[in-house]
Amino acid sequence: MFLPFIVFDAISAFFICIASLWIRFDFSITKLLENVAYLDKAIKFSPVYVISLLLICFIFKLYQSIWEYAGFLEFSRIIATSLFMAGIHAAGTYFLSLMIPRSCYFIAAFLLLFYLCLTRFGYKAIRSLNSYMTYRINSGTKNVMIIGAGAAGRIIIREMMTSSHLNEQIRCIIDDDESKVGRFINGIPIVGGRDRIQDAVLNIR
Repeated sequence: MFLPFIVFDAISAFFICIASLWIRFDFSITKLLENVAYLDKAIKFSPVYVISLLLICFIFKLYQSIWEYAGFLEFSRIIATSLFMAGIHAAGTYFLSLMIPRSCYFIAAFLLLFYLCLTRFGYKAIRSLNSYMTYRINSGTKNVMIIGAGAAGRIIIREMMTSSHLNEQIRCIIDDDESKVGRFINGIPIVGGRDRIQDAVLNIR
């Protein structure tokens, strides 16, 4: 399951090493080639950067997480990975005598953070959108009502909308909190309190 992530991470890590220099020299290939010594150092260090990233991702469980359900904990691990890699980048080039401009370490860390967020949470967004569209298109004959618009209700709604084993469509939500009436959760209306259950049942048939 996580093999595609490993492949993309390895390839992207190599390009991040080069891209940080390219950005440092004002996005200019000419300036980059004029400082070819730095480019040569970045290329030589790239295998260390790639292997380090893969190991850090394993340590912080970025390959073991189920990204459809990713949240703040996974995001904090991505930040930690980016910070650790910045340290490895700086320390590694120093000890191997392959140092590059210091700004490149910050640029590479930002690029890595952006890349990890894009791939992981982008994957989550695509899976969620696909599940939502499948839910909307393939909803079966059963219409259901959810009682409660609190945390438990939201969990039930999310599970029903993302599950491939259910053939039901949520048509409305009942909640006694008047401040929630008329609002929506995942596009599903909160129609009123318990006194509205019978009317809601008639309306969703």
